[in-house]
Amino acid sequence: MKVSDLKQQREEHGVIVPAAKSGLLATTSRGGLDAYLAKHDVGDGGKFVKFGKEGSFIIPSEQDKVIPLDTEFVCPWEDTLGGMQKFNGRGNPPTKHVGPIVLGYVPPDRETLGDTDESLWEKGLDGKPQDPWQHTLALPLVSKETQEKYIFTTSSLTGRRAVLALLKAARREKMRSGDDFYPVIKLQTSGFAHRDSRVGWVKTPAFPIVGKAPKDDYAAATSSIDADMDDAIPF
Repeated sequence: MKVSDLKQQREEHGVIVPAAKSGLLATTSRGGLDAYLAKHDVGDGGKFVKFGKEGSFIIPSEQDKVIPLDTEFVCPWEDTLGGMQKFNGRGNPPTKHVGPIVLGYVPPDRETLGDTDESLWEKGLDGKPQDPWQHTLALPLVSKETQEKYIFTTSSLTGRRAVLALLKAARREKMRSGDDFYPVIKLQTSGFAHRDSRVGWVKTPAFPIVGKAPKDDYAAATSSIDADMDDAIPF
């Protein structure tokens, strides 16, 4: 990986502040995050994925390479990281208070993080002050075909809605299929008509469940078109 790629990843994803050190709640032990990192840490060669403005899933470290829609992934959803992220200006890594939310980590309340004087906030694209602290989610994904590791990251409202809808669907599937399986999802888009007609149709990410994979053998993942396995996510 090029030095420029490493710098980009460092600027975009920063350094996680462990819950145990932040003093901002930890209903799980540090072992929960360590277990996640041991299994899913993407490291320097990993691939972070974002939802682009044009309605596509892209890999920023590979010149915004597009991942085709309908590509299937095993989703170790229980290891999803969530919390609060502060942007520290261009060229500086963000500060993060995140942890494995499905396993019990509860992010800090916004009021405890400071930076509450809106007059000091930078203005966003809409000209209004933008809170430097944003909710963020990191969803682990493993290619069904190659077993390569990816992490879908998002701080947008529509992106977080898509991830949380998937987590709810995965929890329902766990109750139905048991603890020995992870869902198989595919990358799709949904959307809505913006209230400003000049904006038009806004594309959003979606992660319908299309199958399942044994936790100990991702290569044995299967897909199904049965209605009871198709948890399409509406918006």
